[in-house]
Amino acid sequence: MRRMERDIETLIRSFTLDLQRLTRSAVVESVASALGSNGVPARRATLVAPKAGASSAKGDHAVRVLEQVRATPGIRVEQLAEKLARPSAELKPVVAKLVASGELRKQGQRRGTRYYAR
Repeated sequence: MRRMERDIETLIRSFTLDLQRLTRSAVVESVASALGSNGVPARRATLVAPKAGASSAKGDHAVRVLEQVRATPGIRVEQLAEKLARPSAELKPVVAKLVASGELRKQGQRRGTRYYAR
């Protein structure tokens, strides 16, 4: 009976060691594949250059926004978006640049902000 217990313990130790080796090997392999073959993180894809005409489209938005604000003093961004048939998220940066450049002035806060041409 004693011998059987020792044999079982030996088998358990052997199994445990094999399992540890396999686990370590799998972890090392996983980390290596995540970092690349030489241990350096793989580079992410580079950013794509903006499409031709993208800046002119934004410039066009600025002109249209400015014209609309001149025609409707005190207009809000949501109203601008409706009148220009553009999403308000697309117009917010344009309006912010016009305010920063001094072409528009704003009055109010958050969704109640109204814009006026200078």
